[in-house]
Amino acid sequence: MSAGGAVTVSALTDLTVTATANPTQAVAEEGTTVALPVIIATTEAFIDGSASVTTSDSIDVNAQTLSVIAATAHSTSEGAVDNPDTLADLQIATPAGPQTDAAAIAAITLTSITRAYVTTSGTLNSSGDVSIFASSNHDLDAFADATPTANLDANGFAVAVNLTGIQDEAFIDGSPTINAPTLHVETGGGSTFNALALSGAAGIGDANPELMAGAIALNTGLNLSHAYIAEHATLSVLPSTDITIAATTPRRST
Repeated sequence: MSAGGAVTVSALTDLTVTATANPTQAVAEEGTTVALPVIIATTEAFIDGSASVTTSDSIDVNAQTLSVIAATAHSTSEGAVDNPDTLADLQIATPAGPQTDAAAIAAITLTSITRAYVTTSGTLNSSGDVSIFASSNHDLDAFADATPTANLDANGFAVAVNLTGIQDEAFIDGSPTINAPTLHVETGGGSTFNALALSGAAGIGDANPELMAGAIALNTGLNLSHAYIAEHATLSVLPSTDITIAATTPRRST
């Protein structure tokens, strides 16, 4: 490839997901309401094989994943009677043991892989910057509302959970030659995870003998950010090339 200006290789995943469990037609029924979105997103931008860029003003390899995901569950007035399998599947537990009851469950499961990389055996020539950048920005909001539940049995429990597996990677592998004044291999972005659980006024006149939590709000997962030159890569650059390798992905949980 020969370009008189900038060369850009980009990939974008942009998700908006809303799941709501609202028992408008079953307000006086017993049972557990569940809002349970499961999202798997993979975003990759790369230059591989033997691809080459003979001339360019800049080269950008950019992968980005964006998501706004909300799960909301409102309980019925009678709440739960059976142990929902969802709690066991999610492995929800407290120091007292597994949580087996819930009138409202809002649980978001997100698996996100965002990768930007160069593995070509060819040559990339640029009179300006060469950038390999992977970033993800996720906004997760899980809300379990068991406040509508008010009865004689202690089953107004609420569980709100964000389960995340997020991996951002920017890297060089293989045997590329990169002729440019600057080379950046970086990850960035930022995510926010909010989990809110409100218990109902259950157990009126009947103390609960179980060691169940009235409300559980949990943000948990494995969230990784890596920027690197692979161990067995053979990278050829100019003696004057400035190289920056940095991995930063701030995340906030409430």
